[in-house]
Amino acid sequence: MKNATILWAALLGLASCGQLRADEVDETQLVESARAGRWAEAAAHWRQLDERSQAPALRLVFLAAQVELELERDEAAQDLLLRVLERAPDHLEALYLLAQVRARQGRLSDTRGLLLQAARAGQAVLRDLEDGHEPALAPLRRDPTFLLEVMQASRGVTLDAPLRDPFARPARSPEVRVSPPRGPGTPAEVEALVRGIERLIARAREQACAREVDALQGTLTEVRELLIRLDRAAPGEADAALERLRQDLGEVEELFASLRLQLWVARGNHLLRVMARAAEEARWDRALAAYAELEALCATMAAEERVVFERNAGALRRRGLALKRHVEVRQEIERLPLRVSGVVVPPVEEDAPRHAIVADQILREGDEVRDGLGEGTGVLVEEVRPGSVTFRYRGLSFVRALEPKE
Repeated sequence: MKNATILWAALLGLASCGQLRADEVDETQLVESARAGRWAEAAAHWRQLDERSQAPALRLVFLAAQVELELERDEAAQDLLLRVLERAPDHLEALYLLAQVRARQGRLSDTRGLLLQAARAGQAVLRDLEDGHEPALAPLRRDPTFLLEVMQASRGVTLDAPLRDPFARPARSPEVRVSPPRGPGTPAEVEALVRGIERLIARAREQACAREVDALQGTLTEVRELLIRLDRAAPGEADAALERLRQDLGEVEELFASLRLQLWVARGNHLLRVMARAAEEARWDRALAAYAELEALCATMAAEERVVFERNAGALRRRGLALKRHVEVRQEIERLPLRVSGVVVPPVEEDAPRHAIVADQILREGDEVRDGLGEGTGVLVEEVRPGSVTFRYRGLSFVRALEPKE
C-alpha cells in the first residue's frame, strides 16, 4: 500500500537493533506480523506491548502508527503519531503521515503547517506531493502559493508571515510607521518622511537577502507611494533626496526581480520534471496538467516585459512544448490499432527480407501501415524480430508483441 516504503524503513531499523531478549516476545511478534502484512495481528501485539511497557521504543510507536494506517484507522494512527512527535518533534515520516491524516480529516490549515515543518526538517515534500498518492492533498498540489512556501521552507527560509497571492495588493510593512503629510509639509515633516523612507528601503534590502518575497513586495509598494507623497510634500525642495531614494529603490527592485526570476525558474524546472516523470509512467493527464501550469507561469514571466524574464520563459516553454508533444504522440501510439498476428524472419544466411502481418497487411521492414481505406497512417515498420515488431511513428519507436495463437 501507499505507506509501504516508510513501513519497511521502520522494519529495517528494528532489524538492526540486535537480537531480542526472550522477555520481549510482544515486540518480536509485532515486527514479524507487520513484516508479513498481518495488520490486525500486529495491532493486537502492539496493544499488549503498550500495556506492559511504560515507554515503548520510539521506533515501535511509529511502527504501530503505520500499522493503524494500513488498517485505515486514522484516529488511532493520529494518537500514535502525536506520541512520536512529542518525543521527536522533527521526525520526518511522522510529520508527513500526520499531515496526510489531517488532510483526510479536512483540516488543511494543520496539514499546511505540518508539511512546511517537514520541509524545513529535510523531507522532500514537493516530490511527495507530485507523486499524488494521497488524494486529500490534491488542493495543496494545485496551490501555487503553498508550493512556493514549501520551496522556501526546503531552503531553510522562515517567512515572517504566510505568503499571499503574489498578484494581490501587498501588505504593509509592520516594522516602519510613517505618517507623511498629504500636501506641502514643514521641513521637520519632510525630514521625518525622508528618514522613514530610508528605514523602509533598508528593511527591503534585509527582506531581499532573506528571500521574504511577500513582505518585500509590500515594502516596495509602500516605498513607491511614500516617494510620491514626498514629491508632493516638498515640490522642488527635496529633489536631491528624491533622486537618491529613487536610485536606492531601483537597486532593491532589481534584487526583487532577480529573486522572482529565481523562484519562477525553479518552479518551471520542477513542473518540467513532473511532466517527464508522468510521461515515463504513462500518466498523461498529470503530464498535461503540469504543462498547463507551466504555460500559465511562462505567461506571468513574459508579462514582466524584461528581456531576461522573457528569455527564461521562452526556454521553459520550448522544453515544455517538446515534452507535451512527446506525451501527445505517446497517447496517439497507445490508440493505434496495430495487431501483429505473424512474423517471418528468415535465417541470416538467406539474406531475405523480413515480413510481418500487421492489421491484416503483409509488410516488410520500411513499409508504411495503411488504414482501412488504404491511406498511409505514418506508422513505419522499423524492425521485425521473432516475437515482436518495432514501429516508428512521428519520431518515436515502440514495440508491439506478436499476438499468441489461440
